Amino acid sequence: MRERRELQDALADAQQRLLEGDAGPFSTGAYRQLQTEITDYITSLVRTATNTARRHRADIVSLSDVQKAADYLSSDPAARFSRHIGTVGGILVGAAVSNALTMVTTEVLTVTGVAVTVVLTLVGAFMVAFHIARD
Repeated sequence: MRERRELQDALADAQQRLLEGDAGPFSTGAYRQLQTEITDYITSLVRTATNTARRHRADIVSLSDVQKAADYLSSDPAARFSRHIGTVGGILVGAAVSNALTMVTTEVLTVTGVAVTVVLTLVGAFMVAFHIARD
């Protein structure tokens, strides 16, 4: 209930400011579309910030929740994809390390085990490096 009221207040405030503002170089249709896009962004920002606060079991939405939400919403899909690539790469490197430790502790070395470990390490390291380079 409180979230809905806050969202409505934020939207009303943004719409009032847009109505008071000068359309400037925008055509009438473009200015209306701008208003729609801003309304959609505010709605997404409030929802994402609220969800972020809930994930951290917070009672209120903090400044950092809003900043994280804005960063998430403003990051392009390529940046998000790169982040996922880095995560998967880290998992692969972790699997390779686990496999290597298992081979060392059990003293069982097979060609397949070594090959899988090397491939996982190379692919995972490449994916992590890709993410770092894109960041």
